[in-house]
Amino acid sequence: MTGARQLAELARADTKWTAIEAICEGPADDLLAAARTQFATTPNRRADLIALLRRLPGGPAEQLLVEWLDDAFSTQHAAVLRVLAERRASVPSAILERILAAATPRTPKAAAKIAEKTRRDFEQLLAAVGCLGDASIAPLVARHLDAHPATAALALGRLGARDHIPALLDRLPRVEAAAQSAIVAAFELLDDASVAPALLAWLRASAGSTRRCDPDDRKHMLHRTCSIEHVRKVISLVHPVRARRISSHLRPLIARIATTHASSVPVTIVLTIPIVAVAGSRVIGT
Repeated sequence: MTGARQLAELARADTKWTAIEAICEGPADDLLAAARTQFATTPNRRADLIALLRRLPGGPAEQLLVEWLDDAFSTQHAAVLRVLAERRASVPSAILERILAAATPRTPKAAAKIAEKTRRDFEQLLAAVGCLGDASIAPLVARHLDAHPATAALALGRLGARDHIPALLDRLPRVEAAAQSAIVAAFELLDDASVAPALLAWLRASAGSTRRCDPDDRKHMLHRTCSIEHVRKVISLVHPVRARRISSHLRPLIARIATTHASSVPVTIVLTIPIVAVAGSRVIGT
């Protein structure tokens, strides 16, 4: 059976994954050539072709996926990058730099819906780049920390980019609640306990300045609670056993956070979160 015939059967299949598994068990010699042609000429078949190459083993399949990072196929770049990440494939930094530059939003005067879609598409692409797990491409991601702090921070965390911890700490107090939660989550992914003192300093300062939120401001409450939980996880890296104890230095801080958010967040959510204060290798207040 030829590659074109196999792809035709995939197009007709009611259950795509079953058809893909059948093709992968006995791929035709010209399957990749047929997939290359169909991807270029039939846009509505591209999702199935990407799914097929996700399962098809071998270096030639990975090379074809990298070919599909061409500018002509920009709407599929995020999906292709995620497949390459699953395959633990290497993507040249020059290609990543090109596609990120091409996708960067540059239309501030565009209609709101168009601008929002452009921003969302770019952030999906940026998140997919982070899934590649190659720390050497972190500088490409870090360029977008100011415009897309939440997405870029999580991507840096997934890349294991510890060299960018100072940049993340610098932005932590200056970004919105959602981005703050993402930055702290990135620290947890980076698994570096050296950030604990700075996180505690931020937690103290932000608790003191946080406004009393409106009862309907659920989004802020959610991100605030998530950030505190991530801080607990990061700090527990320093002393996993002693992290069960709450430092007396932080009890007033925790109580203040609970009081501030009492209208929407149950006090027990915050009061029962175990946090220790850390200074170097010494635990304060224990």
